[in-house]
Amino acid sequence: MTRQDFVIKVAKINKILGELKYGIDIDTIQDFSFLTPQLLMLAEWTADIQQYISQEPSPSLARQITSIGYTDEIKKYLAKHKEDITPTACVTLLIDSIKRLQSLFEICRQYQREEKGQYKDLVETLANEQVATLLQRAVDAGLLDNHFQPTPDTKTLQLRVIAFAVSSICKFPRIYVDFEKQWSHTTSYRISTCSIPKYRTKFYEYAKSLYPEVDFSPLESSCGIETFYTPQSPEDITKMYNELIKYKYIAPDTTLDVFNGIFDKAKFVKPVEWIKEQRLLAYFLYLAFGKWNKKPQIRNYAPI
Repeated sequence: MTRQDFVIKVAKINKILGELKYGIDIDTIQDFSFLTPQLLMLAEWTADIQQYISQEPSPSLARQITSIGYTDEIKKYLAKHKEDITPTACVTLLIDSIKRLQSLFEICRQYQREEKGQYKDLVETLANEQVATLLQRAVDAGLLDNHFQPTPDTKTLQLRVIAFAVSSICKFPRIYVDFEKQWSHTTSYRISTCSIPKYRTKFYEYAKSLYPEVDFSPLESSCGIETFYTPQSPEDITKMYNELIKYKYIAPDTTLDVFNGIFDKAKFVKPVEWIKEQRLLAYFLYLAFGKWNKKPQIRNYAPI
């Protein structure tokens, strides 16, 4: 296998896993038929890549492999939904391929640890004195252990704060990518999508206090006001409000007046607090506004 073949096979694996992760995020994958031909090749591609990396070890190749990442969430999804997925043979194929991939990842991580020396507990892009020194603050505060991994009581939100702070100080162009890799085995939630709380901010403020030199206002204002064309009638809005309150999708103290602000800019009082998963918020926005907002509109815009 040539280096070009290696790059192509890594890209193919990345594409397959990317499609799976996207489907998992929006909770739509149950039929794996569309991936059957690729799944049949996953194990073979992985074996070829493992053989090549053992013969031609290099930091850049190892980095390409470990950048695939995030196979843990696929394993969890398969364990939870294996009875529902069709065809069933795909589950066996995918589980076997994930095991092979994780074995390959560990080989590459071990190689990278040997290359990094004293910063062996950090992913390659974070393995330097400046990052280690900044993360040591979180170690001293009990949020990370001596291997720069989250301690059991550390919140995902606190990891987001740490990642934002270190990336800001070090001027990393991609704030969360390297930290998602660093902590992929110890947290089941995406750091980059963890929301900033409006209430009960004790854990959030504690993490922020570790980096007093950082301006966190961009983090706190990252969710700006969006607008939608909203032709719903008052009756439809009231019905939607009652359903969201009944099934605990929005904060129980949300009033109808506040909720109406989503649909009429002139009535906007404050944002509505969504208390379910973020993917369900995306689904709600799609159902509530999707059919009227496929193309830009010019009237009746309201904030959400």
